[in-house]
Amino acid sequence: VVRAAVAKVSERAKEVIDRRRRWSELLDKKALERPTSFPDALTRIQINTSYFRVNYIIFCLVVIALCLVWHPVSLLVLAVLLVAWAYLYFGRSQPLLLFGRTISENHVVIFLGILTLVALLLTNAGSTLISALVFSMLVTCLHACLRRTDDLFLDEHVSAI
Repeated sequence: VVRAAVAKVSERAKEVIDRRRRWSELLDKKALERPTSFPDALTRIQINTSYFRVNYIIFCLVVIALCLVWHPVSLLVLAVLLVAWAYLYFGRSQPLLLFGRTISENHVVIFLGILTLVALLLTNAGSTLISALVFSMLVTCLHACLRRTDDLFLDEHVSAI
């Protein structure tokens, strides 16, 4: 069960990564320019976030990973939570039995949700994740606002925005 889930996630991740744009295109200094107006900035953000979506997601994940490496307690807490969710919710094919009683899926989800909330609130993991997300989102929005869109090879989906 675990191998099939890991294989499925790996396959999906490879498909997503294959859709990323060239990093040289994303980081082209010549394409950075101040927007002429607020509506222009909003349009750039819309187009660039659609066009560079996978690159921006990879950037956010790298920032989160670096923050977790610098805060090993947060990494440990999140690893324990991941194992708990993987085993108790995703990894079981049969109902959970506790002291001879069957525990419903709803109770498992409620328990895992409360456990996650408590772990994130009582440790530094929650603030570490939120800080990393806020920082990466600010950088992403700033880049999307400053990156000109006139030189992008837009797909039909992106140009319809």
